[in-house]
Amino acid sequence: MFEEAFLAVGQRLGALRAWLVVALALCIVTLAALVGLGAYAWYHPAALCRQQSTSLILGAGLPDGGTVTPEDWARFVDAAITARFPDGFTLLDAEGAWRSGTTGDTIREPAHMLVLVHPNSRDVDARLDAIVADYKAQFRQESVLRVDRCADARF
Repeated sequence: MFEEAFLAVGQRLGALRAWLVVALALCIVTLAALVGLGAYAWYHPAALCRQQSTSLILGAGLPDGGTVTPEDWARFVDAAITARFPDGFTLLDAEGAWRSGTTGDTIREPAHMLVLVHPNSRDVDARLDAIVADYKAQFRQESVLRVDRCADARF
């Protein structure tokens, strides 16, 4: 009788330990997934957003000392931006400053800013990358600043 009771308690503890091991394993897997997702969100914060706001800062200073003319800018907007985003965008004139990698001097120049609110998609990302590539090639720019943020926009 005592042995039967002892075995019954042992079986219950064994089942409890098995459930405890399963629960602990699930906790570890869940924690690992959350850490992985957190790391991904840290390095790609806008990747988990449904909508994004992207700003491109396009310097208008040219390597020869001139600037992008209003006519050249208007043609670029029509050919490279409007053609890729006919539904709309915002353009702002700006003033930029950056440190030259060769001289160390701070250079100030006029700039143009494109602001676009869009769904988070590879297609939109590719179109934005194409605008950057076109601008750099056409106006001999070293870089274009791109800022992506999560957005919640309504019209």
